[in-house]
Amino acid sequence: SRALCYYHLFLEHPILMKTLEGPSTILCIGSGAGSELVGISAAMVHANPVPKTKKKKATTSSSGKSKDREDREDKEDKKDEEAIPKEAPIQTEDPALNLEKMNISSPSSEGAAPEEVSLVATKPKKSKANKHQVTIVMQDYVDWTSILKPMETVVRQRMVLGAERLVCETEVGNVLDLSEGLLQRVAKADLITFMFVLNELFQDKKRTMLLVAKIVAAMPTGAHMLVVDSAGSFSNLKVGERTYMVYMLLDHLKSLETVYQDDATWYRCPPSATYPLKLENMRHFVRIYRKL
Repeated sequence: SRALCYYHLFLEHPILMKTLEGPSTILCIGSGAGSELVGISAAMVHANPVPKTKKKKATTSSSGKSKDREDREDKEDKKDEEAIPKEAPIQTEDPALNLEKMNISSPSSEGAAPEEVSLVATKPKKSKANKHQVTIVMQDYVDWTSILKPMETVVRQRMVLGAERLVCETEVGNVLDLSEGLLQRVAKADLITFMFVLNELFQDKKRTMLLVAKIVAAMPTGAHMLVVDSAGSFSNLKVGERTYMVYMLLDHLKSLETVYQDDATWYRCPPSATYPLKLENMRHFVRIYRKL
């Protein structure tokens, strides 16, 4: 049911589909069971990573010059341009934007040297090779490799997704510990998903609020975060005497821009879909944020 829900969720939102054109990295928190792998891979079939074709030069010009002569003149102009010293690139990102500015502290980070937590929140350059490649990183507390590997094999066969188009990686560990390795993955991700996992994490409110703050701080500028969870009381968060929905915490973070929101929506499984187990309809909320 969740795989179908995620599949339709991506198809409905151009922002998410744009990520699937590549090159991109999607970090899926709490995704070990494989729903994200199946749903996102299925949506990739509908993405359209068509490279732009360069316009060919005309064989003749309006000035009447021959093509060979124009080519020689173009080469000479290019040599002249290369001889001119180039100006240093303008720094557009704030190199001081790191986790320390969030005034976050925890027992594990006290006394740490600044370089250990100073991940610069800028989007890394993508390699020109495999420019339509999408990397899905499946993070979970438990090692699901024995399930994910055969699932990946079937996904590649059924959806015709080779290694040049889809890369699957895993990250095992307690996300609340937020290891340095996971934090580095956050800093390289174009999209981070929390799908039916955030309300469970908020059973430990203090550590989860610290987790959210650190992840948002480490996200590259322009990266997106997708949050999907139950629209019912399971997503209630009690703070003092008041009760809030989990998404209200994220809505008020100044470094996140809400680009899409739906407080309650249904995904209803199509009657034609068959599965050995009963497929359940799901009422959930949706939030898509962009890092400012």
